[in-house]
Amino acid sequence: MTTDDAGQATMLAVVWVVVATVAIAVCAAVGVVAHDRAVARTAADAAALAAVMGGERAAADAAARHEATVVDLTRHRDGSVVVQVRRGRAQAAARAVSSGGLPVVGAGGGGGGVGSW
Repeated sequence: MTTDDAGQATMLAVVWVVVATVAIAVCAAVGVVAHDRAVARTAADAAALAAVMGGERAAADAAARHEATVVDLTRHRDGSVVVQVRRGRAQAAARAVSSGGLPVVGAGGGGGGVGSW
């Protein structure tokens, strides 16, 4: 082994450790964003159902249980409610309509006030 080769394995190991650390950090960040999106969708559904049954305060409470905040709540003439929530950097919306006394959640469309699933 010559003096020029000394320490190359150590430097290569350091580079691999840095690359692995960056990869883990990126995966963790992507995971947090995906989790926030999923929870935001759940919070939007819960808030929309709560808004149909109990009004704006109930929607805010339902969103808060999922650590989300209501960004917008719109009531339509057909009795449906569209709620937009934010959790972290994620935002989601849901629509609910009271159909024969029972709320139905969906993204829109569908027969008899039932949203498409």
